[in-house]
Amino acid sequence: MDINLHRKYKDVEWSAEQVSMFADIVQDDEAIRKVFLQIGKMTQQGREEDELVAGVTITDIAKVVKINRKVQNRGGSYDTKFTYIDQKHAERVINNLLVMSLCFYQPVAKTKLVNYTSRGKQVAAEIIKRIGAKQKEEKGEIENVIHE
Repeated sequence: MDINLHRKYKDVEWSAEQVSMFADIVQDDEAIRKVFLQIGKMTQQGREEDELVAGVTITDIAKVVKINRKVQNRGGSYDTKFTYIDQKHAERVINNLLVMSLCFYQPVAKTKLVNYTSRGKQVAAEIIKRIGAKQKEEKGEIENVIHE
C-alpha cells in the first residue's frame, strides 16, 4: 500500500476477529513477526498519533533483525544459523506486509520508507498483548515449579 492509498483508507479499522486473524498470520512466521514488530519499534517510539513519522528502510530492517535461516557452507551443505535476515528476504517480507495493508510506504529517492497503517497498529497491539500474556503464563509456570 503506497502513501496515497493509505491516506484514502487511513480511518478504516478492523473488527476484533479480523485483528485476531491477522495477528495469527503474522505470529506464525518468525521472519514476518520480527520484521513487523521491528518496524513498530523503530518508527513508533516517542511519536505522537498525529505526527507524520518518516518510516524505516528495508536496509535498516536487514541490519537489525536476526532470524534462524539456512546459510551455505563452503562444501555446498547448509546449516541453520541465527543470523541477520537477508536483504531480499526482508524485502519480500515487507512486500507481504504492504499487501496485507498492515504497512504503507512512501517512496524517497531509490528507497521506500515503511510505516504502520492504523490496521497495522491494531495488529501490533494484539501481538504485544499476546506476547505479554504468554510471558506471564510462563513466569507463573516457572514459579510454580520452583515452589514445589
